[in-house]
Amino acid sequence: MVERQPGGAVEIPRLDNRILNGGAMLYTGDMSKDYITAAEAAKILGYRGPQRIYELLRVGRLDGIKTPSGAWAVERESVLKFKPKPHGRPRKNT
Repeated sequence: MVERQPGGAVEIPRLDNRILNGGAMLYTGDMSKDYITAAEAAKILGYRGPQRIYELLRVGRLDGIKTPSGAWAVERESVLKFKPKPHGRPRKNT
């Protein structure tokens, strides 16, 4: 069963140890969505590294899944739809 974590992230449960060529675990869930790595998402959004992407996943501003190995897979669609919030304090109207 897939559990939703705080912030909307989904963690994939540990699978039985079916090993593919190269030692990768076999994920048999819904892979109809297109997933990318956090580093690829960072490059698309213009961030220097994946740390900001991990934070956005944790707070639920981006959608993704956590693989059994602990790596994040980010939904490409949520990255393309992402709109950053404005920075800083709003100006006073004078």
